[in-house]
Amino acid sequence: MTVTNKRSRTNTEQREASWVEWTTGIVSLLLVLALLGWIGREALVKDSSAPELKIEITGMSRSGEFHRVEFELVNDAPSTAAAVKVVGELRGANGEVEISDVTFDYAPAESRTRGGILFRGDLQAGTLSIRPAGYTEP
Repeated sequence: MTVTNKRSRTNTEQREASWVEWTTGIVSLLLVLALLGWIGREALVKDSSAPELKIEITGMSRSGEFHRVEFELVNDAPSTAAAVKVVGELRGANGEVEISDVTFDYAPAESRTRGGILFRGDLQAGTLSIRPAGYTEP
């Protein structure tokens, strides 16, 4: 810290660090050590199990000439999935099956991602099933 003497216009430095500087230094050191410890623990303990993907339907509506099914892709595992393909099947009353799919770039570990699938057929007149169909490891 530099202190200027107004009478002689000379600078003098304080020889000892103040308690504020010591406190700041100690708190900063503790934060850095805690961060390094957390990163190290994550690297050593992190589970590398397969993603646990499931679909939760959040809504259905009409969108122009299509019927939209909105859903959340849930990944409960501590590992990320990439190129997640979600397939929806609408089986009509006459036995006709309409298939629609969407691909998510990725599903982060322990996350929820929203999306939607469009069908031409009436959702109320048929049986709907939506499921995750596959993924790759990032």
